[in-house]
Amino acid sequence: MKRERRALALTIAALLALSAPVGAASAEATNAEAENAEVSAEAEASESGWREGLSPAKPYEGVPEVDLSKRLGYIMYNPMNTKSVENGCQKLYVYLPRTDVKAGEGLVHLYEDGEKSEEVWQSAMNDADAVRERKMTEAEREILMWGDGTCFEIKPLRTLELGKAYHVDLDRGCICTEDGQVENPEVKGSSAWAFRVEGEYGVSGMEYQRAVSGEAAEAEEAKPTDTPEPTDTPEPTDTPDPRITPDPNATPDPELQALIDLANGVTPEPTEAPEIEYEAMKKPEAGDRIRFDLVLGGDAAMAILYGHDGSVDFIETTFEQSCEVTGEVLKENPSWGVMFMDADGNQLGRVDFR
Repeated sequence: MKRERRALALTIAALLALSAPVGAASAEATNAEAENAEVSAEAEASESGWREGLSPAKPYEGVPEVDLSKRLGYIMYNPMNTKSVENGCQKLYVYLPRTDVKAGEGLVHLYEDGEKSEEVWQSAMNDADAVRERKMTEAEREILMWGDGTCFEIKPLRTLELGKAYHVDLDRGCICTEDGQVENPEVKGSSAWAFRVEGEYGVSGMEYQRAVSGEAAEAEEAKPTDTPEPTDTPEPTDTPDPRITPDPNATPDPELQALIDLANGVTPEPTEAPEIEYEAMKKPEAGDRIRFDLVLGGDAAMAILYGHDGSVDFIETTFEQSCEVTGEVLKENPSWGVMFMDADGNQLGRVDFR
């Protein structure tokens, strides 16, 4: 495991050194600046968990040292750029090997890539409902072999669907130093931070449908009326026309007009219920409907739905085959999840939605 983690970290370091997504050391740095940076790095390393010779400005051996007074430094993405991520990935992570940074006002955008890229979600980086800013855990620091760092945990309201490709754009100013003097440059395009979701089981296509009320609800429930069966046409006679003829100067009354039409054998035009589309980018509210595709395959023989706080009501909660699942949101900010199990009842994985 340690070898795997070290290999991963070295790969990350190599990618960062080649691409320098946020910055690299200034080629015009003077000897005095370099000496000051080295002294500062050693002092910071001694106070934190950094190994000798490494620091937030130089997190790995063999990579350029960054002037952190001018640039944010190195950034790590999870999922990694150009890689495939297994099912169950519902969060995106941005790591920096420094602790004097915070979320800014820039927007983070999630795009679904196909024949053309379509934006499916966006949020301000400093929106606490969508992005959680925290210190890196010990496990994360061990994997990246960093002494310290900050994690920005991004929680899109849209699920990452199986078999689809995505990319993330970060506007300038998504991340900045605590004093606001240094911020990230723009990260944009399908080659900036792109990945694909793969797997044999999981959740895809989760969408919410806004509850309707009033006239919209009545229109939704309206059904076409039954067409009366045709009757035999009577033979023409010389008697007066028995049909009811309304006064052309009178203001038509809808109910009276309906009776006249019925008497005259006129079939009213059916009223079509409006088609209500599911929305994938909004925040769910109490009363909204929820739907998603549950995919079972590979070792996954069963899926169990559960609610963390009773905020979602599902018609069924246990499934043994792939299907479409529907339910109703009972509270704002719903919290629920899906647990996948094999034929022996062992848990394979879970997907949480909060």
